[in-house]
Amino acid sequence: MQNQEYPRYLYRMLMDYGRVYIPDVGVFTLEYHEAANGETIFNLKPPLTKLNFNKSDEGKPDFATLLHDSGMPEDHAQYIQASFQQDYQASIEKNQPFVINGLGKIINQIFLPDDEQIFNKYRGLNDIHTQPIMVASKEVKHDEDYLYRLNQQNARKKKSWLNEYFWAIPISLIVLTAIILWLLSNDIRTIKHTPKQVAQQNPPEMVEVLPAEDTITDDDMPPSVVQDTFIIEPNEPQKPSASEPTVVQPVIRPDASAPTTDCAIILGVFKYHKNATRMKRDITKRGYESFIMDHNGMRRVGIRYNCDTTNAEAFKEKIRQEFNKDAWILE
Repeated sequence: MQNQEYPRYLYRMLMDYGRVYIPDVGVFTLEYHEAANGETIFNLKPPLTKLNFNKSDEGKPDFATLLHDSGMPEDHAQYIQASFQQDYQASIEKNQPFVINGLGKIINQIFLPDDEQIFNKYRGLNDIHTQPIMVASKEVKHDEDYLYRLNQQNARKKKSWLNEYFWAIPISLIVLTAIILWLLSNDIRTIKHTPKQVAQQNPPEMVEVLPAEDTITDDDMPPSVVQDTFIIEPNEPQKPSASEPTVVQPVIRPDASAPTTDCAIILGVFKYHKNATRMKRDITKRGYESFIMDHNGMRRVGIRYNCDTTNAEAFKEKIRQEFNKDAWILE
């Protein structure tokens, strides 16, 4: 004997969700049909919905899930779905139509409703009598002389060569002048910056291996850095004039007995030279002598100071407070 509960639950879920999937049975779907004209254009039928059954396995949500979402306990919802499946399989085994009481029956995987209006959400709406509005056609009248001068060309003003290319010539000259001025300004800027670039290339490159006593000794730097002054000997000796007395001035040489020893405190190690240059400018702006050294593909930037006259630890603490708390003495 078939269960008498699931027909009303099936009908309710169809009205609420429009689609109910039952595993091993199929999918019940409400199809919407828009309002349309009847046999004549004076009769407009209302919209309606019809039930369509399809023997397919389209997945969740299934019948039990919809019942549970509507407030039914899960065990009761599973029982309703299982009853539907058992009755359907029993009808298939007996080769009998599966009857859903009050709704219809399934024969050869085709659902036949007991009443076409059972699943119509718009049940109760009647046909509407319509009166189409007739639009009168307008008669287009032409003047008798509408063909007048159609075979003649339009008397437009012809563009002359001067009107067509007049503005192109001054615009081209302006653009060309701007390009020439830009190139000349680049050349002047390069000439002005050349002494500065040469001056930046003159300082000697610092060595990568330094002594372990936190100092930079004279052996680690070229003589041009150690000596404060040097002698430039002329290519040809100048002969004194007969009218002027010869004055012999002694050449002042640096005191070789008291060389200065430089040390360095590193403020940062940079991968990009642009950032290192920015740090160097900041050091120079604050009145310190900058120190740069390349090591293992990175650029070290710091402050150079005299080890003989400066307390290294006190100077390091001062630099940490002013620049970077992680500054360290190069060893």
